Amino acid sequence: MLNPGDTIERYEVVRTIGIGGHATVYLLKHRTLGSEHALKVVNLHRPDLRARLLQEGRIQANLQHPNIVPVTDVLEVGGLQALLMPFVDGPDLQLWLEQNHPVPIAMAVQLFREIVDAVGFAHDQGLVHRDLKPANILMNRQSDRWRPHITDFGIAKITGNQGGAGTRSGIGMGTPAYMAPEQVQNAAHVDHRADIFALGCILYEFISGTRLFSAPNPLAIAADIAGPVPIDLSAIHEGVAPSVRAVLNGCLEKDRERRFPDCGVILRALEDVDVAAIISPSIRKTSAQASSRTVEAAPTPAVPLETPLAPLETPAQPLAPSGDQAPATGPALQATQSGPATPALDASHRSRRSTLPTPLPLQPPPKPSSAWLFGLAGMLATLAVGWFVLDAFTPPTSSSGVTTRPVPP
Repeated sequence: MLNPGDTIERYEVVRTIGIGGHATVYLLKHRTLGSEHALKVVNLHRPDLRARLLQEGRIQANLQHPNIVPVTDVLEVGGLQALLMPFVDGPDLQLWLEQNHPVPIAMAVQLFREIVDAVGFAHDQGLVHRDLKPANILMNRQSDRWRPHITDFGIAKITGNQGGAGTRSGIGMGTPAYMAPEQVQNAAHVDHRADIFALGCILYEFISGTRLFSAPNPLAIAADIAGPVPIDLSAIHEGVAPSVRAVLNGCLEKDRERRFPDCGVILRALEDVDVAAIISPSIRKTSAQASSRTVEAAPTPAVPLETPLAPLETPAQPLAPSGDQAPATGPALQATQSGPATPALDASHRSRRSTLPTPLPLQPPPKPSSAWLFGLAGMLATLAVGWFVLDAFTPPTSSSGVTTRPVPP
């Protein structure tokens, strides 16, 4: 355990930011430059924890994107591994949505586009995040606008020509309310389309201010996601224009073969959105009335700094460049750097957006068959084991009781 005033190489400990089940995050200051950094330190001398942390560091160090948290160094603290990241004290998207709902629709679309572009960039490098959710998207105010930043690649899956390095398997890997049906069944067998499903859940929260899947416990959520009953978007369909409904439908298809194939297609659909006409007059009136009221936000429970640990199938290795999927090699983001309002789209994104699938209309929910119910019961029994482990981790909180997390500029 580090204390304020302790020194680690060129850095001095300022305070503890958060304590999780198997890692602690500290705020550090560079003793010469005065720059602030976040240091994530594993709590236990366990080879599996060390391998996981190092892989997380390698992944984020190779993802040079203005909307992804960079890892700038790996340090050793008392024989334990630690990741060094830029730090800005800002809320995660979960807390930000609670404090700012209803979000102006133009702002929601702009923020969501930046998130999608960052996820698409990670996919182009052969990575599947597998735990996209508002709590893993950090908000940072730059000048007169907010910017989102994706973090926590601790359970990311490395695909492509990486030799399978670092892929983890197991049930219960991820956050239930944002997991695609195929991820609920087996997280090791997912591809980038699982992240597309999670993006649909996030867009739903941007627009509605509530979770799409809000059953009282993880097993009930899993049943809602993996079951045969189509996802009910009727409440949001009443006031949202067809262009945004198309994105929601395309991302939230339970059958991944019918889901939007990549992030480029989402960006293409959002390019065609007329933000001034997204919400119908009745919804705009409701939003205006809501925004005119002063609402005192209730305290928000802390969110974990980590997801539950899952075993490594193979030792973690650095991401290796592979053809046109080579990671960017630009310098790490600095604390005062400000990016463009909209991240530039690379050629691979533009080439993928030539065809926009038309999502099929939602059908009336069928009644689940008894055979499917028996199959689901067996699957949920297995899921219970994974989420029992998840529940054992203590959410990290700051001394003030508010979750604080590392955020890049």
